[in-house]
Amino acid sequence: MKSVTSNVDFTHNEEVIHGFIRIYTQTNGYSLHFTYKGIPVGITYDDDETTYTIVGQKNCELIDLLGAERFKTYRKYEDELKSLEKYNIVVADQVYGFFHTEISGVHILRIKMTDGTSLDGDGSTIFYEETRRSKSKSLHYLRSRVLEHYKQTGATPEPEFLKADETELYQSMKKWLEENSK
Repeated sequence: MKSVTSNVDFTHNEEVIHGFIRIYTQTNGYSLHFTYKGIPVGITYDDDETTYTIVGQKNCELIDLLGAERFKTYRKYEDELKSLEKYNIVVADQVYGFFHTEISGVHILRIKMTDGTSLDGDGSTIFYEETRRSKSKSLHYLRSRVLEHYKQTGATPEPEFLKADETELYQSMKKWLEENSK
């Protein structure tokens, strides 16, 4: 993956913190790396609206609030939540799987909702073939459709797609993060 790296500085509590930012040119993602109070911090984010200064300061504030060990737990849980959200469909704090098959390099992703609606991961007609050859793009479209359908109708995916263990893990980590970031 191609990237560009630059040295950066930001200020937290009147202390200048040195680090570097890596910009991934193909995915438009970012990662910020620095050390604060002896704790190495590496954060990946993809929000163009967020600057490295904001991301750095937020993490310094968390270290000040939580201390080293709880900060490490915080980052671990945050990363695990992102992973669950990346590879599954999360609706109303419930983690769902989906039907997936691959035929000749084409990914077919589907899910059935509690109101009987079937949704798929096919992209727009302009990029139809490109989307179907990428599982991650197909999942992106499927996730977007599921969440939009949920917002409009309140219907969630069918219970057969619910991942009970992942849901319990997701909810407990999310609760811990909420309780420990105040």
